[in-house]
Amino acid sequence: MDDLERELSGIMFTLFLVGTLTFTFNIQLGKAWTGTVYIRADGSIDPSDAPIITYDNVTYTLTDNITSSGDGIVVERDNIVVDGAGYTVQGTMEWSSSGIDLSYRSNVTIKNVGIKRFWFGIEFFKYARNNNVSGNRIINNNIGASLDYESFSNTLSMNNITNNYRGVYLYESSSNSIFMNSITNNYEGFELWGSSSNSIFCNEIIKNNGFGIYLSSSDNNNISLNNITNNTWGGVYLFYSSDNRFCHNNFINNTDQVDSSYGSVNTWDDGYPSGGNYWSDYTGVDNYTGPYQDETGSDGIGDTPYVIDENNVDHYPLMYPYGAQTYKLTITTTFGGTTTPSPGTHIYANGTIVEVTAIPNINCSFAYWLLDGANIGSTNPIDVLMTANHTLQAVFTQTTFQLTILTTTDGTTNPLPDTYTYVNGTKVSVTAIPNTGFSFACWLLDGENRTENPITVVMDANHTLEAYFVDDIPPEIGEPVQDPPSDNVQPYQNVTIRVNVTDYGAGIRNVTLWYSLNNGTSWTVLNMTELPIPSNITITYEALIPGYENCTWVSYKIVAYDNAGNNSTKDNNGYGYKYHVIPEFPSAIILPLFIVISVIAIVFAKKTRYKKPKHSQSSPSFLRYSVSQSKM
Repeated sequence: MDDLERELSGIMFTLFLVGTLTFTFNIQLGKAWTGTVYIRADGSIDPSDAPIITYDNVTYTLTDNITSSGDGIVVERDNIVVDGAGYTVQGTMEWSSSGIDLSYRSNVTIKNVGIKRFWFGIEFFKYARNNNVSGNRIINNNIGASLDYESFSNTLSMNNITNNYRGVYLYESSSNSIFMNSITNNYEGFELWGSSSNSIFCNEIIKNNGFGIYLSSSDNNNISLNNITNNTWGGVYLFYSSDNRFCHNNFINNTDQVDSSYGSVNTWDDGYPSGGNYWSDYTGVDNYTGPYQDETGSDGIGDTPYVIDENNVDHYPLMYPYGAQTYKLTITTTFGGTTTPSPGTHIYANGTIVEVTAIPNINCSFAYWLLDGANIGSTNPIDVLMTANHTLQAVFTQTTFQLTILTTTDGTTNPLPDTYTYVNGTKVSVTAIPNTGFSFACWLLDGENRTENPITVVMDANHTLEAYFVDDIPPEIGEPVQDPPSDNVQPYQNVTIRVNVTDYGAGIRNVTLWYSLNNGTSWTVLNMTELPIPSNITITYEALIPGYENCTWVSYKIVAYDNAGNNSTKDNNGYGYKYHVIPEFPSAIILPLFIVISVIAIVFAKKTRYKKPKHSQSSPSFLRYSVSQSKM
């Protein structure tokens, strides 16, 4: 046999025989986003709040599960990658609904998606070409993967296609490659109608309730290196399908290994020494070798053909399952990523070079490999030569950045000033909190002036954020106290004005008293004196307004200034504080006024003397006393 092909097939078969086509999925079928998601031709996602993100309009990554009563994801753009990141797209089995619709599309990759309960799990419809569907779990659909109407040159690989009515369905489609898939527990594993020149190889086709592979009017297909096992109706069914090549497959315990009752003529081996297929019900022996199996010695090929019918004969049946010599590669990861092939135990043929790729999650990065416990560096992907059992671990780290928050002495921030570490992409909200008497002025974010508060910093690099504050609040002036009060200012008497002034910010610079004798037409300004009364922020000031002549009206107000240049005025709400100097009485007026008062008193006394009481003949003693006194 050809050693290279044997080794290749051995890799695939041993992988399947120990159930190693595993898939790592984050299936969370609880609450999920609902509706059909479109990846439009212009690269946009419709609707925009759907759980798919892209940074370059090339790679589209799911961020949550999707449920839909219609289609799940409809792709209208070529040359892109849709990465399910382990999430699931789930439908309701509505007629003609598709989990992922790739109709008319080209060069689209679908990977790491769970797809279930659609009419078509993944649909390639009409001229879909050069698309790649890899590493997906496609379960409980009517048709797992459907390639219809001249869909060609598409690739389906390393998918788990399980519990569908039809696993993979091809209708009038050609030149597609379907390999390394697990096609299990469907009704039909593969079903081809009018489809030619397709390659179906290295698949595990197990426990399907109908046939593993069903061909109708389908010619020139290459079906090789598959494990076709325990299918209820049979391994392969042929209906008017000819010139297909079946080579290096393992037919194990199918009810009928092959049903070829209707006019089909096909090839079942690759000649000698490459050989044909392994048949679990083959009863021949291996005692001879050579093209005619007539030479002495054993060569792993049965000495007699395996006859299906007169038109379908395996001339060189294999004595053992193809590619039996294997080694195990156990792949694990730390938190922060996955691998291709998926983490798990995989079995490969001796001498196989296995390429393993580390795939970090968003906001994480790949650090290095541990092969059998030894750090072998960060080359990615890495090739592992399978000449023994190996363990391989991908080590990931989170991508983080630092935010340094600073502030002046006139305020603080929330979070407090310090240096913080955040995962790449984190949005950090920072609020500036001024001290009493100050206001927020601005931020300096990496030297750039910003004024919003709070501010949101996206942690896509190391950042420095500094808060600045300003004293723009004027001093507070209390109600002035006047001595003497406004209603008792004597002519030429000095008037003392006291007032309390408070400033929470930069501090008081000076306080002035302004007074006017002409109702504010002109002012005299006095610097008020600070009184030595202990206080932290409130200070008492005093000034003396000189005395003026009687009848003078004096208006005054107080103006205070702080060290930041702010000022305030206390002027009785615009009316000013006022007092009036009490008028004096001249001496020339006082003597005549005294005489008048005296005359009035004498006249009143005389009238009182001669007046008798109305009901008494004698006057009271106090009245007599008054009269007698007046006679004296």
